[in-house]
Amino acid sequence: MANAILVKESHEMATAYHNKSCAQQNSVDLAWNLLMEPTYEDLRRCHYNSQEELERLPQLIVNCLMATDIVDKELGTNVGDEPLAPH
Repeated sequence: MANAILVKESHEMATAYHNKSCAQQNSVDLAWNLLMEPTYEDLRRCHYNSQEELERLPQLIVNCLMATDIVDKELGTNVGDEPLAPH
């Protein structure tokens, strides 16, 4: 469901994520929780070699998923638009 619809309908997901990239943030939370399960320890180790890299991994995942929010007023983007210069 589109973020705009989640926000417009005051969906619990929109409330939980303060009406900001709701679907993306929910995806990050779900994916991270799965990745942290013991079953995926070997997979996690494929993505980092140090504690520092492990600590950086969540931010990399967030950045990738947040980039999929095609309409973000804070980023100044819209479908098919170039990012606006900061004010």
